[in-house]
Amino acid sequence: MTLLGSYLTTYIGADVLCILIAVILLYKIDSNLGKQNEIRAFKLFATFYVLFAFSDIFWIIVGNNFVHYGRIIDDLIVYINMFSVCIMAYFWFLYNEFRILPSLSKGRFKYYALIPLIIVFLTYVTQVGTDNIFYFDDEGLQIGQYYFVPTIVNSFYMLGPFFHSLFVAIRTRTAASKRLCRMVFIFVLPPIIASVVDVYIHNTNVVGMAVLYSMVMVFMLTQESMVFVDPLTGLNNRRRIGMFIDSQLEQTSEQNPMFLAIIDLNKFKDINDTYGHDEGDHALCIIADAMKFAASKYGYFAARFGGDEFVLAGSIAPMDADSYAEHFKKVFESISFYTKSVELPYELTFSAGYKVTTDRKTNLESLMKEADRMLYENKHYSR
Repeated sequence: MTLLGSYLTTYIGADVLCILIAVILLYKIDSNLGKQNEIRAFKLFATFYVLFAFSDIFWIIVGNNFVHYGRIIDDLIVYINMFSVCIMAYFWFLYNEFRILPSLSKGRFKYYALIPLIIVFLTYVTQVGTDNIFYFDDEGLQIGQYYFVPTIVNSFYMLGPFFHSLFVAIRTRTAASKRLCRMVFIFVLPPIIASVVDVYIHNTNVVGMAVLYSMVMVFMLTQESMVFVDPLTGLNNRRRIGMFIDSQLEQTSEQNPMFLAIIDLNKFKDINDTYGHDEGDHALCIIADAMKFAASKYGYFAARFGGDEFVLAGSIAPMDADSYAEHFKKVFESISFYTKSVELPYELTFSAGYKVTTDRKTNLESLMKEADRMLYENKHYSR
């Protein structure tokens, strides 16, 4: 086999391997990857990655003059390859932006973000049959004078989340948000580096492999984090709260009481039934953000226990029952203040209860039961 034949075989083999891995990821993607809008964006990104990698097999053959299928077919292969990259970059952009700032998944952001992609599409359509995007000569595929259009758009889609995550990581206060932004920063870095390399070293599938690497890292790290993190809200999950309570109880005494508070959304089913499950997820995320705000303010531990039920826990100074009631009133008011600052087509309220203990022999189940009793009493009296 000649050196050229070996190169072609290796290139196609790498593309086929990338396709197989991407298809497996598509099959494995489920609700644990995040919110519904994030999952949709990631699935579409992976789908167009498969299309890109498949067309790349024919692109390397046509682009290097190994085989030609006629002008129309050759052009179609190149157009599909180039435009699939742009669509893939668009959904990669949406996925990362939704991760950085979940509120962007609501409203018209995704439509505004579509404008650069539409510009690329119109550029391709208006230049069909010309040499302004690309053309073939004796050396193979060459770029034309308007090739800069998709290049700029793809750069925007890749660099946007890169700088946005960096900006948010610097400005945000919460450790969870900083960690998430650092993850996004790391995810978008390999394709950016690979794109720079591709400018100087042509005819390699380094970009495709870098994108796949980021895709696999997103999947693996997300799955790993799901052991202790709720995928929808980013809060600690039920398993993590159990571990925290166990460790906290070991330090509990008369001089060092601990507490567990439960927050339960009111009329959550009505929100789902009236506005849809996406809006229900949005409501849960608002409560979660409010919990993070309160936890950061008071130094407490916040978690989603399950469904529309959330938990705050931590150590607390010894005080009488009235002082405890006044303290938790302030805590719950801080959560309520946060939720009321968000504009919604419905009223987002919650009921709450708490239990303070100095008994290190108690357990999570008992604490939940006592806090739950107060919660339902408060919910009964609020009706």
